[in-house]
Amino acid sequence: MFRSLIHSLKTRKRYRRAAMVLVGGTLALGLVSQVAAPYLISTTLVRNGMENAVEGWFGHEATIGGDPELHFWPRPHIILKDVSIRETEDPASRLIAQVDGLSASFELFQAFRGRLVFQDFELVRPKLFSIRQASGDIDWSMDGLLNDAVQTVKRNAGNPAIDDTLNAAIGEVTVENGTIEIATADGEHKTTVTALNGTVEWPRLSAAISSRLSGTLNGKTFTLALSAPQPLTLLSGRNSEADMSINSDLFSAQFSGTANLANYAFLSGAFSMATQRMPEILDWLDIRVTGLDRLQNLSLNGQLMTTGNTLRFEQVSLQANEASATGIMDLQAPEGGRARLTGTLAFDKLNFSAIISALSPGPQASSQDDVTPAALLSDLLDLDLRLSSTEAQLGPLPLRNAAVSMISTRQMARVDLVDSSIDDGRLTGQISAPEGRINDSADLRLSLRDVDLASVARRLGVDTLIPEANGSAELALHLKKPLGLASTSDLSGSLRLNARNGRITGLDLSAIRRLATQSAYFSLKDASEGELFFDRLDISATIADGVAELGETRLDGPNDLIVLSGLVPLETQGLALSANIYAKTGGTPSSDPLMMFIGGAWPAPVFWPMADQTPQPQQ
Repeated sequence: MFRSLIHSLKTRKRYRRAAMVLVGGTLALGLVSQVAAPYLISTTLVRNGMENAVEGWFGHEATIGGDPELHFWPRPHIILKDVSIRETEDPASRLIAQVDGLSASFELFQAFRGRLVFQDFELVRPKLFSIRQASGDIDWSMDGLLNDAVQTVKRNAGNPAIDDTLNAAIGEVTVENGTIEIATADGEHKTTVTALNGTVEWPRLSAAISSRLSGTLNGKTFTLALSAPQPLTLLSGRNSEADMSINSDLFSAQFSGTANLANYAFLSGAFSMATQRMPEILDWLDIRVTGLDRLQNLSLNGQLMTTGNTLRFEQVSLQANEASATGIMDLQAPEGGRARLTGTLAFDKLNFSAIISALSPGPQASSQDDVTPAALLSDLLDLDLRLSSTEAQLGPLPLRNAAVSMISTRQMARVDLVDSSIDDGRLTGQISAPEGRINDSADLRLSLRDVDLASVARRLGVDTLIPEANGSAELALHLKKPLGLASTSDLSGSLRLNARNGRITGLDLSAIRRLATQSAYFSLKDASEGELFFDRLDISATIADGVAELGETRLDGPNDLIVLSGLVPLETQGLALSANIYAKTGGTPSSDPLMMFIGGAWPAPVFWPMADQTPQPQQ
């Protein structure tokens, strides 16, 4: 037993000595390598290797302006200064990228064997220049190793497996004070991201990627985070898992699920976005969209699901200013066809006037770059939406249980107020563009059915000679100019109004008949202490160039019949009317009406009696 213990102790000592020898040898070998490396590995060798690596990544010529620095502690790495990548060797050719300082580490023992493999890059003040083509595609001119790997995955139907020759090591990429510039092909417009800082963790091209970068666009700082287990699959236009988020002082947005960057960037998963400073966002992105300045707070979240060429927004929850909505939408993107957004949204409150205002530029839209949401959408996709709301507002008119349809294509644009309730009746309407662009001209139709006309009139600001009765009205207008810019002189169309069994307050016919025998003229206020009952009221007018011409306009009461005709210029609200007032006997109009000319302007008309004319009443 004692001998066994001694033997065990001797064995452990031998193992300990062997381990110490091994560790010491390794340390000695590493120390010798570090000491000998500057003599065994030339700066020119590493510089040329790094230059070849840069050209391999970009697929274009690389030029190194400054003297390289080679360091071996704490790890072997090289620092290159003033690195430029151009399309060709010609110094006058297009500049693709420029880096003030580029460093990368390499394996020492691989370098001894003449096989340089660089990884863990650090880029100081890098600048990347790209061109936005007329089609909207961005030309990054990346024709090197990354592009080859992406094209291989694309040919393999998204399989991320690639050859070892393409599966290059990357490691950690650190960006310090970088710049990305995207210019139009003619060079007139540029979008520049500055102060780009952050890291990208990408061990190898076939491995997962994780990145977090911050930058400044148009004076606003943002942070972008992206992670994907198969980045090459994502870049090749195939489905791949991804987590993305972007945050700034202006807004935040997140997505987690499956992404596809091909054509329409389909996504499947959970998404959310929120902002309380929408006008500042539009200004930050240099987007001029008329009408959206009214939108301050906006939040949107839900689930995305891709089926074929359709991206479905499910469980959508939308908050816009004080209004909120839920529903479902589909974005269809057929190959070779035009994208189309359809869906149904249920609002608690809906401002129909805001929808109308957003369809065309208003007087404040002085810049030629300003566009309407409708024009912007018509350039991007077709629209077919159904909206509903328990409460809605059309100018000063409060509506309930409103149903709205919105359709916008290159051939047509139309907004229908399919149904709504107002003052015990119904209101429907339509705005359409005869040539597909509401921001060029428009047709407007409104229909009131069995509504309280007095209540509607007061809401519209009319308080003189209001018919107190339930009735119906039809208004059809064509606008020569866009909504928001059209004046009354740009209107043409027709108006019909009918009412039954009501009265008009502020009109005393007995006083009018008396004053007609006493004065050459008098005003409405001289005969306003009374009321006029009617069995039927019919108003018909045609409108041309902002002037309404009264046609079959009759007020038929139990004791009187009034027939009106003439012109009403809408701009000045002037009046040029003739009126025949018939007294009734046993329900039959007399043959000798009181004839009057009504002039002045609304709401204070002036009456001029006319003598010795006895036309027959219209039956």
